[in-house]
Amino acid sequence: MKTNFSCFAASSARKNEGGFVLATALIFLVALTILGVSALGVNTLEEKMLGYSRDRQLALQAADAALRDAERYLLSGNITGATNFVPDCSSGGLYQIRTSGKPIWAALENEVACKDAAWAGETSAVNAADGKSFKYGATRGSPHVVNGVGDFKPGDTSSSGGLVRAVASQPRFIIEVIPISSTSGKGSGSLVVGRGPGSPMYVYRVTAVGFGQRLTSRVMLQAVYRP
Repeated sequence: MKTNFSCFAASSARKNEGGFVLATALIFLVALTILGVSALGVNTLEEKMLGYSRDRQLALQAADAALRDAERYLLSGNITGATNFVPDCSSGGLYQIRTSGKPIWAALENEVACKDAAWAGETSAVNAADGKSFKYGATRGSPHVVNGVGDFKPGDTSSSGGLVRAVASQPRFIIEVIPISSTSGKGSGSLVVGRGPGSPMYVYRVTAVGFGQRLTSRVMLQAVYRP
């Protein structure tokens, strides 16, 4: 009887130990599964962040290309003072600066009377031609020479005539004219060289918008030029 009791006790202990090992293994398996899923989620998030960052950088480069395109247009010799600059946002891409309300570049995004679908990045107007804003790469103006500065060389046209690759839509720009009146006389500031009293000079504010591989990746840049 004593021997039989000992064997029974040992058998029960082995069964209990087997259940404990199974439970421990299941706990480890669940923990590893959770860690694996978490790691996969982190990697996916990092890939998305990297993609958005790259797309924004692409949109930034496209907007910068549009600024250069506008600079070429300004240096082409086809713009004289405030000629052909309109006071509203009807068309053309050449505007007189607004002194009240939204600036033109903001009105082109969402103002009912001014909205430019291509400027706002709407799918219906991808790569639209010149309208209320200029499209990058459209050849306009006459050849110009800027003494080898940057990429402006003899024989270049006022616009690139090329395309920005790998973007959802070609970048665009508008130009606003800003008149600055010169004055003379004591206490009224210096006189602009070569200009008489009250004779205006002009500077031009360029606003450019670029897109990434998605239309929702959109970057806007501004620069002021004095040709």
